[in-house]
Amino acid sequence: MIVRAYAKLNLTLSILDRREDGCHDLHSVMQTVSLCDVIRLQKDPEILVACDSSEIDPSDNIAFRAANAFFKHTGIQGGVAIEIDKCIPVAAGLGGGSADAAAVLCGLNDLYDAGLDYQRLRELAAEIGADVPFCIEGGLALCEGKGEKVTQLDALPVTAVVIARTGQKPSTGGMYRKLDELRAQNGDTPAADTRILSADTVWEVAEALSNDFLPLWEETPSTENMQLMREYGAIGVNLTGSGPSVYGLFEDWQAAQDCVDALERMGRDAWLCSTTE
Repeated sequence: MIVRAYAKLNLTLSILDRREDGCHDLHSVMQTVSLCDVIRLQKDPEILVACDSSEIDPSDNIAFRAANAFFKHTGIQGGVAIEIDKCIPVAAGLGGGSADAAAVLCGLNDLYDAGLDYQRLRELAAEIGADVPFCIEGGLALCEGKGEKVTQLDALPVTAVVIARTGQKPSTGGMYRKLDELRAQNGDTPAADTRILSADTVWEVAEALSNDFLPLWEETPSTENMQLMREYGAIGVNLTGSGPSVYGLFEDWQAAQDCVDALERMGRDAWLCSTTE
C-alpha cells in the first residue's frame, strides 16, 4: 500500500498561556500542501522502518511510534514494514514527521481493515504528537489546545505556494522559551488572532496570515526570503511553525516558479507546491 503524507503550513499561529503540564495552548489555522513524503506499507510480523534520508533514525522514528500505538490501541496482532521516501525537509516547521505518523495511522487502518473513523484516529494521533491530529484529515482546519482539537474549515481554492528554508531549526522548546522571554520584556498578553476565520477569499486569507514566532526571525535569511517573495508578487507571506521555513501565496503560477528559481540562485532551498483540499 502506498500513502502520501502532506506537509502543513500554519496560516496563523497564536501561542497562548502555558498549561499546567508545561505546554502552551495554541490557536492555529493550518493548511496542507502538495509537498509530500511517499510511504509504502506492507504487512509484516514486526514493525520495521526504512527511510531514504540520513537525517531520519529508523530506530527512533515517529512513524514507528504511530504504528506501535495503532497495534496497541486496536489489539490487532501483526506488524508492518514501513518505507519512507522523504521529500518534506526535516525540522523545517512543515510537520513532516507528524504527516508521516498520520499517514501510517490512516494506512494501517485501511491495510488491516480496523474501521477507525477520523475522530478515533485523531484521539490516537493526539498521543503521538501535537500536529498529528490535524494531519489525519488535512485540508484547512482550526487547531486548538495542544493541537488535538481540530475543526475542519471550508477548503480554499487551489493556490500556488512557494516554500523556502534557510538555516537550521532551533529546538522548538528553545523557541517557546525565547517567545516567553520576549513577551515578559514587552509586557505582552497572549491572545488568539482570529481574523482569518472570517476570510472569504484567498486575498483576505493572505491579509490575515500571522505567526507569533515572526519577531524572533527579524533580520535573518528567513525574512529576506519573505521579502523576495513579495518582490515576485506573493499576495501574502508568513513563517510556518516556529521556523525556519517561510512561504508565500501566489495567484500567478509563473511568478511563483520565477520566485523559486530566484531563491535557488541565491542558494536557498525552495519548493513550488499548491494548497490541497
